[in-house]
Amino acid sequence: MKAIKPSLSDICDKIFQGIITGSDKVFLLEQKKSDDNKKIVELYSKSLNKLVKIERAVLRPLLKGSLEIRRYKIVKSNKYAIFPYSIIGKTAKLIPFKELQNKFPLCADYLIANKKLLEDREHGK
Repeated sequence: MKAIKPSLSDICDKIFQGIITGSDKVFLLEQKKSDDNKKIVELYSKSLNKLVKIERAVLRPLLKGSLEIRRYKIVKSNKYAIFPYSIIGKTAKLIPFKELQNKFPLCADYLIANKKLLEDREHGK
């Protein structure tokens, strides 16, 4: 195993925990049918208990350790995380909401539909 490159330690310095959304029901979505060529993806939202449409460009594929990651292989996942950030160098910067509304109106509408849940995260912080 040590001969296989790159190793996880070659790729990152520290891993403490996976992603923390503060509201997985809102930010983690599941694709019910595969359609890899579309700019808009239809996903299931646990928070709204229905299918929603979100722009693919604001989504990132998600692997859950206990479900899709197995020893010696990765199982294809149908899960996505909403990632409303711009990557600048090694820094992720939150996209201002007005800009998000202009670039990703479906995602913005989805977040507005979940406003109450999002405001209640971490006791309103």
